[in-house]
Amino acid sequence: MSNLLVYIISPIHIINAISSLRTQKKDKESITILIHWPALKENELERIKDIVKRICYKQITNYRIVTISTNKKEIIIKEPILQCKLLKDILVLEYVDEIYYSHNIEGGMFDLIKKCFPKAKTICYGDSLGFFHNKEYRLSLYDSGMDKFIKRIRYIKDCISKHLNQNNSISTRNYYPNLVSLILPIDYSNNSLKKLPLIIPEKRMVLEIIFNAIRNYPELNIYQNKLVKYKENKKKWILLTDNFAEAGFISINDEINMWISVIKKIASMGDIIIIKPHPGETSSRAQMLEKLVGEEFEIIEIEKIYHKVPIELFYDLIIISEIICMSSPILTLKYLYNKDVFTISSSKFIEKWFNKWAWKTLNTTYLLYSQSLGKIEYWDKNSILHSIGNINRNTKTIL
Repeated sequence: MSNLLVYIISPIHIINAISSLRTQKKDKESITILIHWPALKENELERIKDIVKRICYKQITNYRIVTISTNKKEIIIKEPILQCKLLKDILVLEYVDEIYYSHNIEGGMFDLIKKCFPKAKTICYGDSLGFFHNKEYRLSLYDSGMDKFIKRIRYIKDCISKHLNQNNSISTRNYYPNLVSLILPIDYSNNSLKKLPLIIPEKRMVLEIIFNAIRNYPELNIYQNKLVKYKENKKKWILLTDNFAEAGFISINDEINMWISVIKKIASMGDIIIIKPHPGETSSRAQMLEKLVGEEFEIIEIEKIYHKVPIELFYDLIIISEIICMSSPILTLKYLYNKDVFTISSSKFIEKWFNKWAWKTLNTTYLLYSQSLGKIEYWDKNSILHSIGNINRNTKTIL
């Protein structure tokens, strides 16, 4: 029996990983799931662990879950000679045959894993439900500047270079996996994906995994049902906020004013606005929105215990609501449930609200979203849906 290490950051990643394992008929191997979200506190990691356990229940059999906090990871990487021993002791693994991961644009955990298990085959299952990233290209989209996000990237890079390259040198540049497994294959790497072996899990199987996960979460279903039945005569909107401010793309006050401008543009007075926070948010958008527009709209924040549950598991609520979003559910909800999402992502809008250094990456991302969305209906489900290297920058977004 093979030892498989599945490294996940966000709970949505375990859906990707199970889909990949099942497609390769490896879902009955010995699986260790490692959860590490850079900067997340230990109690929040436990919440993610609970979500992952519910998604995995009866979907994979021989597995266990390990969490590593940022503090624990920092302790490991500061011990260059003992790094691998410490990591292997935590994982209770002496060797690994395959490593499954989403991307390596994070705080260095993937680099550490790869260093400690150098002979393991690597399988990238993508971010969200299928974004394939190239580290060097992705970071090149950020214009230079002294923004805290740029400082953070430089700090991460310095940490990796200092701690991981000491004694046992490894590359901090982009890493290409042995295999790529993407549910919705979107190439955010400027066409490097086409050079790699690619498998695409069947949509039918992915939906089966998602609906099994929903059935495994009775508390979430009861909670959803209450929201569905609440004031059934009122129109409901789900606002999927994002961690733009935490990433330094925008100030928190500007982000709130941006969302208010969107809500007022498309919703009507008295509508119910249900706020579903991004898992990486640290400031409550709902509280600020309630204070500023609570007299015009009814603001409801998803209960905190469900903040980190992927929106794709809120099926009953999705079906009866309109969705406002500026991130990947624009594509995932359309693909899975044929659900259209309201968003405003023109260059004019981006350049009005966001910091200048982020314009390039945001404009590129939303062109990719828009053009990928236009291809979903005709996609053959056997090839790359769209690549950032093939986007038409002379067209406006259709979102």
